Amino acid sequence: MHEFDHAVECFYTLGADDRIVDCGGPGWGDFARANGAPYLAAAGLRGDSIYDHVAGHFTQRFLREFFVAARAATRPLTRAYRCDSPRVKRQMEMCACVEPGKRLRVEHRLVSEMAMAVEVAPQELWRQSRVEFSRCSICNRLKRLGLGDWREPDEAGVAGPLRVVHTVCQGCRSAISTDAPLRLASLE
Repeated sequence: MHEFDHAVECFYTLGADDRIVDCGGPGWGDFARANGAPYLAAAGLRGDSIYDHVAGHFTQRFLREFFVAARAATRPLTRAYRCDSPRVKRQMEMCACVEPGKRLRVEHRLVSEMAMAVEVAPQELWRQSRVEFSRCSICNRLKRLGLGDWREPDEAGVAGPLRVVHTVCQGCRSAISTDAPLRLASLE
């Protein structure tokens, strides 16, 4: 599919309707358990819409646009993103290519990781009145609602559980709209 320096952490295969046909990989279960979501075992997700498991309108839009572009591409399409756990910054890369039967296989690989200075555990909330921060689903930076700039999670001046709503920051949104590769946010 695509040459990478790092092994596949996890993958999912989507049907033409973006429903999960298959998923798994060595990192799937471990990451779900480490982040308090053991119920997201791969077998239980088959048949679900991928968007049922994606928080935030802009994050869903990013994935829809990525999947459309990948299905139209003549070669695998790759994007960088962040997928942090509460204690570790994780720079990831996803690569998608079309398989027989118009299925789309999306592989995720760990590029690098680095310990966080403090534990940051975002919790998605749907009731805006209780939300404290916006969290970018692509670069994982945080912004206190109504104030300040986007910052690294462990530099936002808070630790522990955070009440967040997922979105895509303006920098990442601009990269999406120009169809440019998303920039790698430095982990250091």
